[in-house]
Amino acid sequence: MIINMTSNNTHQKRILLVDDDKRLGQLVSEYLAENSFTVEVVVNTAAAEKVLERKSIDLIILDRMLPGEDGLSFLARIRHKYEEIPIIMLTAKGEDIDRIMGLEVGADDYMPKPFNPRELLARMNTIFRRTLRTGSSLDVKKPVRIGEVTFMPAQRCIKVGKDESTLSSTELSVLTAFIGHPNITLSRERLLTLVHGANHIAYDRSIDTQVSRVRKLIEPDPEKPRYIQTVWGAGYMYVPDKD
Repeated sequence: MIINMTSNNTHQKRILLVDDDKRLGQLVSEYLAENSFTVEVVVNTAAAEKVLERKSIDLIILDRMLPGEDGLSFLARIRHKYEEIPIIMLTAKGEDIDRIMGLEVGADDYMPKPFNPRELLARMNTIFRRTLRTGSSLDVKKPVRIGEVTFMPAQRCIKVGKDESTLSSTELSVLTAFIGHPNITLSRERLLTLVHGANHIAYDRSIDTQVSRVRKLIEPDPEKPRYIQTVWGAGYMYVPDKD
């Protein structure tokens, strides 16, 4: 089943909501349509995959618990193919392990159920805003060398030799936050603000998971990080190579 809700705005972003709760789907669709989004609601991952194959989607809202393939498995399976699409995962209230696992496999944010549609809209807009910027002091047109890795912010990717990998919106934002603040200790709270916006309320340790994802992309040995170093009791610091 697909519910298509469209506002009168001719420049809407297209949202895919994957959730088998029909009442929630209707509520979210109506609310987002009133706020200039086009929304498609599907009740399982098979239907979601069909939508992704034939339509351009700007953001996915994905429930953790679904009939058949669950949201977490679906996220892990499609994340590489659709790296450029931000994904917000919906989780049961208090299920911290689900949130951590979702972030580890590529979710950009999460929302615990039940939630206020207004907060969902705020988080979506934060994600869309950060895709338009890549950091406070970084020239987004200039590639940055990090050891053997070349970070190309304007192209939203990193390159190692001939191998190129597209970054998710969260990976792009986290890496850009560090590049834009070299040799400065960034607390978890400061990183969350740089990545998700000043009004973002996130699981306190979610930024650790996001930093871990970025380390796996750029560090020769993520277990012994050279470039994104932990400052115990204070946060993290990006330490570039000396010229």
